[in-house]
Amino acid sequence: MNKDKLLKLFIKDLDPPVNINGLLLNPTLKPDFVEWEIENPNDISYSNFVIDGHLEEKLYDFMVMTGTKDREEWGKDIYEKYCRVGNVRYFYINQELRDKINDKCSKFTSIELRDDEKLNSECYVLNWDIGYEDSEMFNFYLSLELTNPKINGEEVDDDTLGEFIKSFTYNDTATEQELDSIWDIVTIIIDNKNMYDNTYMYSNAVIGYFDQFGNGLT
Repeated sequence: MNKDKLLKLFIKDLDPPVNINGLLLNPTLKPDFVEWEIENPNDISYSNFVIDGHLEEKLYDFMVMTGTKDREEWGKDIYEKYCRVGNVRYFYINQELRDKINDKCSKFTSIELRDDEKLNSECYVLNWDIGYEDSEMFNFYLSLELTNPKINGEEVDDDTLGEFIKSFTYNDTATEQELDSIWDIVTIIIDNKNMYDNTYMYSNAVIGYFDQFGNGLT
């Protein structure tokens, strides 16, 4: 059985349009790849990195089911050719999801960080964004203004605050502390099956710190 027949069987087995958690995908078989057209009638948030992963799972399951997983007819780079939604990495966040994130950010008003000393500070989210380093790593970016900082319970000025933050960034537990501190915000994305796949993806927090005058501390 040649590659074209295998692909036609795969697409027939999918019974298009393929429903990926409310997102609809329509495949078109091209000479050496499958083109996927997205329909989003329900305004679903999604990342094509994650949608690619769902398609890979479906192709893998099909190959296992049909006993063709190791057939040479598939050729090389099968996932790159047959399970890619677009050539550019992108994501879409609908207004409902943005509102949920903004609401959580508005309630994030204090932070505790530990280095050799302990910082407690009031904070305000200036802005946020997300990104995908690759198919496995999800980043949540946060710009955070720190006000009324205290180190070990004592009020400190912005210069001392800056020294603490610069030292903190080299702490072996800094990444873990930052992710823990904004976990309630990050989970809004993680709980969305078209934005994050917890079977193979990892999450990371990237926080930029600013003083009350908008000066960067890192």
